[in-house]
Amino acid sequence: MIVEGHRGVGVAMRAGTPVLELVHTTDAAAKRPDMLREARDSGAKMLEVSPAVMESLTTVGSSPDVLAIVPLREASLAEAAGAFGLGAVLAGVHDPAAAGSIMASCAAAGGSVVIATTGTTDLFAPKVVRSAAGAHFLLRIVAGVDPAACAESLKAAGVGLVTVDPDGEDLGSSRWSEPVAVVVGEGGTLPDAPPEPTRVRVADPGAKIRPPLAAEAAVVLFEAAHRRRNGNG
Repeated sequence: MIVEGHRGVGVAMRAGTPVLELVHTTDAAAKRPDMLREARDSGAKMLEVSPAVMESLTTVGSSPDVLAIVPLREASLAEAAGAFGLGAVLAGVHDPAAAGSIMASCAAAGGSVVIATTGTTDLFAPKVVRSAAGAHFLLRIVAGVDPAACAESLKAAGVGLVTVDPDGEDLGSSRWSEPVAVVVGEGGTLPDAPPEPTRVRVADPGAKIRPPLAAEAAVVLFEAAHRRRNGNG
């Protein structure tokens, strides 16, 4: 997989992810000597390129000064289900930026797992990786999972489901505890199966604007982190 920019590359290296190749500009050699030295010492293939070449390798408006190739990290569904904790299920999240942002919020809230069901954008595409800000190297990730298989696996592992739903109950008064998966999607859900998921809303009833999907997911994920810190469900 491709990791663009020094922040994502830095998280990958600190997490012990091997860097196979590191492409960098001359400026990066001056600005980030420690990163380049560490990558070189770890056995990465190093390639210095001009800014014009770097620009051709990325789709962002302002091209990065470093770009790494690292092994794609993907877990099995059984492994991920057994790792909760706290995690997120992306059930039909089509927007790459939103998917990456949800992954970043999950990792920042202390989550350990992200599962993407079929119909969700490719979690390993460069735009998702950029938006996730290094979360790929802190989470167990499973992609392309059948929704029914996902629901069944989480149920078997004793993981509760909290679904973000504008018609759900108020988040602050809802009751749930870990292990829990926060389910968020653009019209996509997991099949209902006993026990019923807890459906929570973030915005007040009658709000004229619904918050962006990634913002709703972040609120619920950090509410889970808050409850963990305070020891209440």
